[in-house]
Amino acid sequence: MSPPKSKLAARLQRLRREEGTAPGNSSAPRGQKNISPKKAGGVNSPDQELDRSSGLGRLRQRLEDRGAVYSEIKDAPACPTRLGAPRDLEAMEVRDGICHARIQTLDSTQVHGSWTLAEAHQADARAVELLAHDASLASVRARDAIFLDTETTGLSGGSGTWVYMVGLGRFLPDGSFEMWQGFLRGPEAEKPFMQEVARRIAEARTVVSFFGKSYDQHRLLDRLRLNGLGSPFEGRPHLDLYYPLKRLLGGQGPGPYGDHKLQTLEDRLCGHKRVDDLPGSAAPEAWFDFLAQRPHRLEGVFQHNFLDVLSLVTLFGYLGRALTGSRADGRDLAGPDLLRNLALMQSSVKARQYERALELLTATDFPGQPLAQVLVFDLMRGECLLRTGAVEAGQNLLRTIHGRAWEERSQEVIQRAGLESAQILGLSAVQRGELVLAEEAHGWAADWLDLWPGLVRHREVQLRLTKALKRVRS
Repeated sequence: MSPPKSKLAARLQRLRREEGTAPGNSSAPRGQKNISPKKAGGVNSPDQELDRSSGLGRLRQRLEDRGAVYSEIKDAPACPTRLGAPRDLEAMEVRDGICHARIQTLDSTQVHGSWTLAEAHQADARAVELLAHDASLASVRARDAIFLDTETTGLSGGSGTWVYMVGLGRFLPDGSFEMWQGFLRGPEAEKPFMQEVARRIAEARTVVSFFGKSYDQHRLLDRLRLNGLGSPFEGRPHLDLYYPLKRLLGGQGPGPYGDHKLQTLEDRLCGHKRVDDLPGSAAPEAWFDFLAQRPHRLEGVFQHNFLDVLSLVTLFGYLGRALTGSRADGRDLAGPDLLRNLALMQSSVKARQYERALELLTATDFPGQPLAQVLVFDLMRGECLLRTGAVEAGQNLLRTIHGRAWEERSQEVIQRAGLESAQILGLSAVQRGELVLAEEAHGWAADWLDLWPGLVRHREVQLRLTKALKRVRS
């Protein structure tokens, strides 16, 4: 039995084997062609030559050592691999170096699914502000916005996650749409890359993303801080389409919109269905392969990012037509009318726009709806009646909701409606000095909380009602 090999010897043998030069082994690693990048038709420019002593060289060396980890993803869509830099990259000089990007200009009549990019200009800022629950978006317009999507090497934050591609779309003064896809050719070019990304974001009045408030913005801020750069997001409204669209389609749950993923929504709402799209999970491998000078699928990542940005534009247009329920040409919006109206009503109540909520409630048809859904609508109607001065009608409706819910209290939604109707009635009575009604409603709410502990916020409301009653009694 031969003695165990040292770690260094084993590593060298592995490197030789990956390069196809190990003694007695002429085959390349599984999933890779036995080809040397330097012999692949002269794809390497002088600035791509690997300096093993540089930081980039050491990183590439580590990536080569881990070649087996970043192997080809099984069942990946048909996306050809290539060697060398991605095509059509333009070099632009910025303060601290060179930034590379692919830049395309599209006509505003460009079709994405069943929508054109120009339809984003027909978005009503009132609908966007209402459904996003953000007053800073009251004057949002497509022509003033930057549409943001990033590609990264992982989902976690911190210095270990690189942002290597940033898609930024914007409408130009002549009405055309510019697609700028910044690309990080190597870690040594990150600072100029981040400088240009920050400059472009800072030029816009509004940022539009999909789940960007929770992900893209934080990943960019991590990389900006590491390079000593400030935030371009400060003082700039950020419309994260994920939340208002999820609200518009009924929240989490079963059904065609249950996952609320970007590709689900672009398909169901805007009619765009992707074919052979490289999944986001393959994006890190593509960049690592490029850095290690292996065949890569970066063209698939560019296309994936390109489609994501176009979907941001069309979904922005969709969201902005929610109040009318139709597109600018009169066609109905895709998606369930009932869920859309429910979201608009709830958002109107939250924004204290009670007259608008009543208008929507009056225009909504309920036949055939289950009791739970009817009670949710009636609960909003009762609160709006109280808020708009129709006190007696509102109180009677809230009493009715409590009684019906108590009789059919098998479902959580029905229980919640009964509890909230009692609490709204009690708080309203306290404000009017109607102590008897307030005491009665307080008791109903206490019965509901004994039956069903409910959410934290319901107990907080109950405590507020209790304190208000004590003040009135004293």
